[in-house]
Amino acid sequence: MLLPGSFASPGFQFRTGKTTVHNIVKETSNAVWEVLQPQYMPVPDHQQWKEIARAFFEKCNVPNCIGILMAIADAKRCFTLIDVRAYGRKSDSAVFSNSSMCRSFLSGHLDIPQPSEIPTTDIKIPFHLIVDTTFPLKPNIMRPYPRKDLDYSRKVFNYRMSRARRNVECAFGMLTQKFGVLKTSMETSTEVSEAIAKSICVLHNFIHHKYSMNFCGDNDDAIDDHHQNMSLSPAKSTRPTAEALSIRDTLREYFVSPGGSCRVAGQKHPRMHIFTAEEMAKPVYTLSTLYNYIKITVHKITGITNSTSFSH
Repeated sequence: MLLPGSFASPGFQFRTGKTTVHNIVKETSNAVWEVLQPQYMPVPDHQQWKEIARAFFEKCNVPNCIGILMAIADAKRCFTLIDVRAYGRKSDSAVFSNSSMCRSFLSGHLDIPQPSEIPTTDIKIPFHLIVDTTFPLKPNIMRPYPRKDLDYSRKVFNYRMSRARRNVECAFGMLTQKFGVLKTSMETSTEVSEAIAKSICVLHNFIHHKYSMNFCGDNDDAIDDHHQNMSLSPAKSTRPTAEALSIRDTLREYFVSPGGSCRVAGQKHPRMHIFTAEEMAKPVYTLSTLYNYIKITVHKITGITNSTSFSH
């Protein structure tokens, strides 16, 4: 694919005018999108949304999540839906709010399933997208708690959100590594730039499906504060509804419950004891108890269970 500065290079190499090069790039990019999009980036149907949510739960331990913004990406770091018509100077939340993708999502035109029960509970919550703190909180758009004065349960909630958001950040990182044209500004018209962006996103999905390439690895068990505030432009202050706040609190309580504590796919060891509030309130601990508490806390947050990682 195109590398930085390569728009001028073919013109010199083949003695072709700049306009001709741009037209070739535009026609090729449009052809790639038209051929690959129906197979490798179709709009999900009812059942496919459920499969996306299942994959997120298995990998990130977040129930009923169907994607991460800024593009909607799945747990396999493939793009589900994209919208490339906005200018980079706008904030992420403003771009999303003004996109056709947002209008379709909020109006219910994407065949997203009805609210479903959280695993191990009888509580139903909507299928939702995960965003960062610059986006407004809505019943079907979950964002982290503000970072000031976080208690334990809110820290766990924010970690789960960060862990899930790594998928879309990895997807964009993989795009940049594979397609050098993204490492510099595009000296083309808006129309050509849009065609290039759409073609490389669908090519990313094509390569991922064909070759199962994973440049980011699967170790998502470390908290990276960089993901807590990815967008530099703050969104306009919007007071969330009581319903949205209640759904976020429900997820928070689930994440620290015995049924929702963090699990690692394929783990076979028995679930460790989770300390209750009464146990935590006891004033005296033996050295062994403190050691076990530290190990259990790390396990709940990261999924690490190898006792050799700790020393008495």
